[in-house]
Amino acid sequence: MTIKVNYIDKGRGVEILASGLVTGKELISAQAEIYAADKLSNQCYHIIDKSQCTEYNVTAADIETVAQLDRKAAQVNSALIMAIVESSTLEYSLSELWQAYVEPFIQHSQSFSNRMDAEQWIRDTLEEKSRSSI
Repeated sequence: MTIKVNYIDKGRGVEILASGLVTGKELISAQAEIYAADKLSNQCYHIIDKSQCTEYNVTAADIETVAQLDRKAAQVNSALIMAIVESSTLEYSLSELWQAYVEPFIQHSQSFSNRMDAEQWIRDTLEEKSRSSI
């Protein structure tokens, strides 16, 4: 499998690492596994790291299915932050399509060209959310 899921930051974060050839079936399966976990309500952020992905065999219909899973997850945890680290060899168009689907129910999602910027954005967003809830 070319998608690996790690729970990080004491379960507050989920790291989804995609490498090599990624298929829509694998992506949907990984997302369903993450959301089936009893840890969903404690999750604050997801990092979808596609930086090592060389081929992305995912259709628009696959992206719509992932967005539907995200919509169901947002009903349990509406505060999820999602950062996508793009591969330099792939286009952003499917990530942009996903963001268009999830915009109504995922308040914080962003694409990045590198992991460091994605992690900084997550930290800044978590801090901003923390300040606004006080």
